[in-house]
Amino acid sequence: MVKDKLKEWPDMVESFECYTAIALWNCSSNIKFPDKLEFSKLKTLFIGREEWDDLLVVSSTFFEEMKALQLLYLQSVYFSLKGFNSLPNLKTLWCEYCKLENFSSSQTNIRSLKILSLIETEALHASEVQLGGKYGTKLTVMLFGSACQSNEKSSPPCWSAPN
Repeated sequence: MVKDKLKEWPDMVESFECYTAIALWNCSSNIKFPDKLEFSKLKTLFIGREEWDDLLVVSSTFFEEMKALQLLYLQSVYFSLKGFNSLPNLKTLWCEYCKLENFSSSQTNIRSLKILSLIETEALHASEVQLGGKYGTKLTVMLFGSACQSNEKSSPPCWSAPN
């Protein structure tokens, strides 16, 4: 399902449950996203906004019940990775012009992740981030113009992968 120029969150969310892919393009910054959605079949989700001056805001629990989600593409979205450890099938997290909160090892323990792309994305509270799966899974990381803000001003974030 594709929705373009979404001005408000649809009332009939129940009708979305059958979709495996949803793209919400050019969303208005006024949209109030629900705190949580249960899309048990959803594998691909795109949420984007064409203008980068005003970010869409998504709660930290919004993605928690999307257990089948494999690909998440976010453009101009402010969100927290707090609930992401409940996404066992997430393979690709692609963020452009986003602001990520709680970007630390304790919050981003996403073992299934294969591709992490942060393009012009600011990662807040990034002090140490461990990447990769528990079985030595290869992870492709792309950082283009991204900024990470550590809690300690003297030390930059430490990015590591398991041996």
